[in-house]
Amino acid sequence: MNDESEDVENSQKSEGPKKAVSAIDLMKEVLANRCAEDKRFSEEFLAQNPTHKDYVNPKLRRGKIDDLFEDDDENDTL
Repeated sequence: MNDESEDVENSQKSEGPKKAVSAIDLMKEVLANRCAEDKRFSEEFLAQNPTHKDYVNPKLRRGKIDDLFEDDDENDTL
């Protein structure tokens, strides 16, 4: 019986890192699939809406991303 409990402990120890590695590999695969899916969607969207790729938000073009958000800091009260 003592041997069985040692086997269980050893199997649990060996399963831990394997699960972690496989989880990392799984996440890499999921992210790769998601990126490929997003790229496919973008290509399909631009194929259906060819003028969309020509439009660039002028505020983004100037690099002033903060301008996209309303400046209501003056009205903030504590």
